[in-house]
Amino acid sequence: MELPRLAFPPAKVNVRQLGEALQIWDLVRQRFVALTPEEWVRQNLLAYLIDNLGYPKGLITTEQGIKVALLGKRCDLLLYAPSGEALMLIECKRPTVSLTQSTLDQALRYNLTVGAKWIILTNGLKHVILQKSKTENGIAFTQKQEIPHYQSL
Repeated sequence: MELPRLAFPPAKVNVRQLGEALQIWDLVRQRFVALTPEEWVRQNLLAYLIDNLGYPKGLITTEQGIKVALLGKRCDLLLYAPSGEALMLIECKRPTVSLTQSTLDQALRYNLTVGAKWIILTNGLKHVILQKSKTENGIAFTQKQEIPHYQSL
């Protein structure tokens, strides 16, 4: 598998071959997992969040199970405040998947359960970064250009 260069600073990721399969070290789960294109994006994003933006590894969950309309779903990444409040919901897609309205709708449905203040969609090459705010008419999302540093949340 050729690993594409992503739109994150180069990360120190640990990849190994086990038989015919490639595996990558998951920074959060602290174990090797199958190296899929989506996992390549997730682990590079995790390295960026932790190493460059100051996100505490202990406040990040991977593949967090949630209930959406009575169905079991999994968020790629959830980032929390020390209080346990959800700060950021992140959905990672493989680099060949376009970030479409359907992708955004999926994240918004997940966030109805989670209630995070930020939603990020990424395929490693492009990112959609949304900040939630309360308005007179309910809730609005504002698109941002950059993922915020943890200290600025």
